[in-house]
Amino acid sequence: MGHLFDKIMDTNVDEVRMKNVAYGVSKVYELVTQSLLFYCLGMFIGYNFIVPLMHLFVTMFTFVSIFAFVLSGNDSSKWFWMNSVAISLGIISGPVIAIAYELDPLILPTAAVSTTAIFAFFTYHAKNIRDEDMNYMGSFLYSSLLASVIVGFVMLFFRVSQFVQLVYLGLGLVMFCGFISYDTKLMYDRFKKGETNYYDHAMNLFLDIINVFIKILNILMILSGKKKDNKKDKQ
Repeated sequence: MGHLFDKIMDTNVDEVRMKNVAYGVSKVYELVTQSLLFYCLGMFIGYNFIVPLMHLFVTMFTFVSIFAFVLSGNDSSKWFWMNSVAISLGIISGPVIAIAYELDPLILPTAAVSTTAIFAFFTYHAKNIRDEDMNYMGSFLYSSLLASVIVGFVMLFFRVSQFVQLVYLGLGLVMFCGFISYDTKLMYDRFKKGETNYYDHAMNLFLDIINVFIKILNILMILSGKKKDNKKDKQ
């Protein structure tokens, strides 16, 4: 009789835990969707209204918003700063979108569809990550991110070939694909333990998506530019 009672209790605990996970995941994706909409609004503003000199101030505001988000202690302020980051990143992306559209109108929808497919695939792949691999994976990804930031900063001061740019963007794309799986797995694991910090997980996934989108966008722009150059050479 005691064993039967224990099994019933374990079943009830598992059901409650799964409900918490389901609610937490749906809440996170709801927040991510909101931020993506704000990002699109920012792109519209950056594409149509923002002059180049204002981008320095928008970039500074983006970093301020990220720090404010990290330091925020309540959900309403986290929501505000998270979507401030989204709008700012969208504004910064506006001129890039304009260049991409001039090169080839199909670049933007291709990047958007590719990003959606990649996010779906690596979200599904997250369930295959073993718990014991999470520490190793996290250390590797964050070390790669730091190296990527340093290399990207150094590249600002040197003229690099398109091949080097493609390699850098390709490796960055692979890295953020890994972050999608890692952050998704981390989210599920934390929610199983009863955590309710939805905004941090939403911010992580939002930044993963935007980075994947921007990497793909830049890769397509370089490839499209090379095609146009080849056509001109033939003419």
